[in-house]
Amino acid sequence: MRILSIVHAYPPEHGSGAEWMLHALHKNLIKHGHEVKCQAHRLNNPVDFQGVTVVKEITSDDMRWADVVITHLGSTGRALNLAQQFNKPLVWIAHNTHKYGVINARKRGIHVVYNSHYVKDETFEHYKQHPSIICRPPIDIDHYKVKSKRTHITLINYNDLKGGVHLASIAGKMRDRKFLAVKGAYGKMVEDQPGNVEKMPNLEDVRKAYRKTKILIMPSRYETWGRTAAEAMCSGIPVIAHPTPGLKECLGEAGRFVPFHHLPSWIEAIEEVEASYDEWSKKAILRAQEIGKQTEADLKTFRDYLTSICG
Repeated sequence: MRILSIVHAYPPEHGSGAEWMLHALHKNLIKHGHEVKCQAHRLNNPVDFQGVTVVKEITSDDMRWADVVITHLGSTGRALNLAQQFNKPLVWIAHNTHKYGVINARKRGIHVVYNSHYVKDETFEHYKQHPSIICRPPIDIDHYKVKSKRTHITLINYNDLKGGVHLASIAGKMRDRKFLAVKGAYGKMVEDQPGNVEKMPNLEDVRKAYRKTKILIMPSRYETWGRTAAEAMCSGIPVIAHPTPGLKECLGEAGRFVPFHHLPSWIEAIEEVEASYDEWSKKAILRAQEIGKQTEADLKTFRDYLTSICG
């Protein structure tokens, strides 16, 4: 099977949860003998990234070569037009609960992949004319399992939507703790942070942050899954999060949930997790193992589904 993905951006130049999910799908397809090419129209330099050929432009020959086209987010309309022009099935990954009119308007040739049960529950009526499956963001436990120095309380992507202001407030009230702020791939970072907040640039390998992390905090206003939560749990790093439906689905009973707007509760939760750290760490590991099994099943479902629509 030959897969052509048409997207706006791709690692290593750009990597948010959506891009890393697609990259994980690509790597798994390659592992099972399929061919993958990816066009990212915001790409600066063509690259072969971990076995995936990423180019800035594609030709008519590339479209004829492909058995199926995959896309998501801001490239949806462009990819859909090309897929229909060359009579190729289109697989669209739904990473959020926004209603994409271009998907709703087309009646055939589109296959939807929801990234969580939550996203499907919220948007299925909008896209119900299209065949669909659920494939949650794949996580390679062995890859993300690191030896952590357990020194910092970490927020990955410290823009306002992800909780950058909350990080500043929490760290300001807990001056005796070390905090870590990792720059995200999008959004304006909240740079005004207390002196006990160490900053890291956007990372091609996020494990550099996990190696320093004791607790991951996610005071996000909106998450449909929460990839970093799953990654952190692979190393037994407890996660404190705002209870978005996606994060509740991802973390399950391993999550310590706190309303994002209530600062005293975040401080209380950090102290609680620190006081019972081994217990919370064990919960994280068990949940990561569950996600690992789920990942294998979802990846097989995804591969089988692609094969079926190409047949």
